[in-house]
Amino acid sequence: MTASKATHTPGPWKAVPTASGYWKGEFRIESATRTHSGIPLDVALVRRINAETVSPQTADGESDANASLIAAAPDLLAILTRIIHRATTPLSDGGIDWDDVKAARAIIAKAEGK
Repeated sequence: MTASKATHTPGPWKAVPTASGYWKGEFRIESATRTHSGIPLDVALVRRINAETVSPQTADGESDANASLIAAAPDLLAILTRIIHRATTPLSDGGIDWDDVKAARAIIAKAEGK
């Protein structure tokens, strides 16, 4: 028996703050490629940290940062996979692909919520 490799929902993903209802003030991580009746499907839900169990300094902005990082995950995986492939390809000249560097910088900014 062989183990099957799990696959994730294709990116890109984006963090969307919830505006109303039970999840108000939290973040939905939406798929930009998967929808149902035109509505983006949720990939994940990022809950706010309870300020009563952690210091307000830790809770302030941490959920926002977590949501940004999670939303950037497919892009981070894709660029790292591409960089590793190019760096380890036998015919590679070992030079820097500046398009990859530019893409990596943009994805890091997304992960940092910028």
